[in-house]
Amino acid sequence: MACKIFDPYPKDSRENFYDRENIIDEVEKLVSGKFWPFLIGPKRVGKHQ
Repeated sequence: MACKIFDPYPKDSRENFYDRENIIDEVEKLVSGKFWPFLIGPKRVGKHQ
């Protein structure tokens, strides 16, 4: 079985973001309020979703 954490494809489920519920909720609130936050970080750490 392949490791799904480090595969090269974007993550499309909240289940893939361990212990990040608070951050995801905050970003969703900002985006729904017409504010687009910058998500910055090193490559392949999950900024896409």
